[in-house]
Amino acid sequence: MCKVTILLALLSTVGAANINDFYGNYTIVMAFSNRESGLRDGPPTCVTFAVSEDDHNSKCTCDDGNDCTYVELRPVECMPIASFVTGPDSVSISMPMLAVDKTTDINLLKNVICHCGDKDSKRGIVKKIHENYIIMSDNLEEAKEILLAQKLPSNAEFDRDFPLIDEIKNRTGFKVCTREIREKLLSLGY
Repeated sequence: MCKVTILLALLSTVGAANINDFYGNYTIVMAFSNRESGLRDGPPTCVTFAVSEDDHNSKCTCDDGNDCTYVELRPVECMPIASFVTGPDSVSISMPMLAVDKTTDINLLKNVICHCGDKDSKRGIVKKIHENYIIMSDNLEEAKEILLAQKLPSNAEFDRDFPLIDEIKNRTGFKVCTREIREKLLSLGY
């Protein structure tokens, strides 16, 4: 089953990270968890999000003084259950999201509370880690992280890239989607 959410994230930047670097379409290619029991291998699922600035352009501030801007992550494709993406069962959530450009920033910047209108919540982190990949950690207790690609890699391309990316090369996770997985899902009629 493909569980998809339309995510309105609050995105600000730290260091030389630029909010524009995160706009475009991204497909989830791998999932990680910081807790052994927090992540289990699941069936192949290909979910692609369109990342863009939200029309409301609402601002908020986090306890460490970073300003944030709403960014929308809208699912544009979800297999195997594509109708779940745009149907009435789609769920919309929002969270503060901080863009960083240094690995050392990530742990120091987690668990910061952001104030957005009348809502306060912990923020997530997003980082461009390769010309094709970004990593995003959510603000939930299980501390899940997902690796997203702008251009969906083949298995061979992903296996070539994975050990070369310092931020993920020694991490344990599971592959969610590659071109071969997507093609297999399409051949099954999804």
